[in-house]
Amino acid sequence: MGFYETLSTYYDKVFPLSDPCKTFIEKNLLQEKGKILDVGCSTGELDIFLGEKGYEVLGIDLDQKMIQIASEKIAGRELPVEFKVMNMEHLEANFSESQFDGVICIGNTLVHLSGIPQIKGVLKQMVSLLKPGGVLILQIINYDRIITQNVTELPPIENEDVSFIREYDYHEAENKVAFKTTLKVNKTNETFENEISLFPLRYEILKTMLTDLGLKNINWYGSFKGEPYDWNSYATVVTAQK
Repeated sequence: MGFYETLSTYYDKVFPLSDPCKTFIEKNLLQEKGKILDVGCSTGELDIFLGEKGYEVLGIDLDQKMIQIASEKIAGRELPVEFKVMNMEHLEANFSESQFDGVICIGNTLVHLSGIPQIKGVLKQMVSLLKPGGVLILQIINYDRIITQNVTELPPIENEDVSFIREYDYHEAENKVAFKTTLKVNKTNETFENEISLFPLRYEILKTMLTDLGLKNINWYGSFKGEPYDWNSYATVVTAQK
């Protein structure tokens, strides 16, 4: 069983959908009850929330177990929400241009791509799927902070169900981050460890990509609470309009 398949079982315990996230996303989508694509939807909590608000939502994720869990949550419910297993590098092969009022990609999903060409390629596809005036919402970890301050770990996530440890090891020569995680399930005393390589997407590079794609009204935040972004911010959150 792969690590993300294991994590999917406990995902909502590790990363519960926060009220600031819900408020921020709904506020910035602009088009009331529009059609939304969520890229990297994990177990679908955000999509279900938006569906309950009247948005028509399609959530996609590469992990089959995540999509299975998300689909089970809406079984028997009359919600305008659908989930599909899909690779984010294949968006244009699966959708038409100008199909969505909003495209969301949060949860540090974008940096799982291998480098700048791949990230820019996916962003280009996301923009092509937006209707004129449509909104793009992105969120990743602030890698300027990780690199310049030599951050080696993020605050642990601990509750009565799980303990989740996240460690970073930046390799400057390869410009890659080794992301090491340890998930401990308190009830069973099981421990799951994993390591994956992430691309440390920095502010200036992402800014250039979004500008080159012709997006407008680009706004930067340090978290879903909406404070301005700076290099000390924990996260990089950006909204932009086609």
